[in-house]
Amino acid sequence: MIQKPRLKRWFAYPKFTIWLVVFVMLVSAQIYWFNERLTPTYLRYAEVQTNKIASMVISKAINGRIANVLDVNEIIEHVPGDQESMVTTRFNTEIINRVLSDTNRLVQSHLEQAEAGDLSSC
Repeated sequence: MIQKPRLKRWFAYPKFTIWLVVFVMLVSAQIYWFNERLTPTYLRYAEVQTNKIASMVISKAINGRIANVLDVNEIIEHVPGDQESMVTTRFNTEIINRVLSDTNRLVQSHLEQAEAGDLSSC
């Protein structure tokens, strides 16, 4: 009895290859689906944390500036009026503008430090 020669297959294990391809596709689809579902949650969390950090940095900058320099008696000036019993209160806008400018600069530098990742000095 003469045996026919066997033809070589293109793939050694066609079932294994098909299962591997299907498995990789299913895992990829599952990872994509999880990513799509979790991305909005991650974005909301990042926004909340960003607002917390910004609020903390701004309040520390303002509190540090006001605690060190601000004297309320320098800002408010009492100007006597025409009558002896009448006193007009006037605000010293030069000091107010200088304090606002310094505070703005301080907040900006603190935010830049926080953006660089240095929250210890803020």
